[in-house]
Amino acid sequence: MSELSRPSFVDLTDGSHDALALLRAGLDKSSGHVRIVVHPRYVNPQYPILTPEYLSNLGEHIDPKGDFVNSPLIVYEEENAMSRLHEVLGEREAFLVRTIKDYSVPATKILKCGYNAENAHLRSRESQRVTGLLRGAGIETVEIGGRCLYAINPGNNFERKHKYVRFLESTLKSPSNKVWRERGEYPSGCVGGVISRMMLEGVEVNISPAASPFEDPFVREDLKGIF
Repeated sequence: MSELSRPSFVDLTDGSHDALALLRAGLDKSSGHVRIVVHPRYVNPQYPILTPEYLSNLGEHIDPKGDFVNSPLIVYEEENAMSRLHEVLGEREAFLVRTIKDYSVPATKILKCGYNAENAHLRSRESQRVTGLLRGAGIETVEIGGRCLYAINPGNNFERKHKYVRFLESTLKSPSNKVWRERGEYPSGCVGGVISRMMLEGVEVNISPAASPFEDPFVREDLKGIF
């Protein structure tokens, strides 16, 4: 048995019937609530630090108390960094979405054929297809954490304004649309990409204290507790 198919993980990447059935069973017990963590120990030269506060919040997100104790956990992790994932979760049971390097885009069989992963349109289509399958399994509410979350204020930047308007118009079905509209921002980065795709499916998405803002002078860093 390969590392990616260890019994402690149920692989949702390609949306197998059996994996989705297990997720659906978990969601039935949690009334549609799910925890998601994206690239939990991701580091790079621009984003090198795993702070004690973040690691503490991450631990509470992975091992919740109270209302979320029965919520399934879905982990988005780079396909080439599975050892990093096992450092975080050990043998805990979790659902897994394998991603391509540096993106929260699922590493589906279609994207792994040739150079398809470089095709932005195909990446977007496959990402939304997988998200739709997860939503179809019964996801209603998400509590999300992980590394690299942007909250972009478009300001006077034309391209950012266009993305902001497109984001708001495409996520009207989500209860979280109002929050982003009132803040005048849109999500981006690895965590932000999952937020956007879930909201596009009409899911309510709440940001966990285990979400780590990207340290960029043009990006807001006051994200904790905005939902």
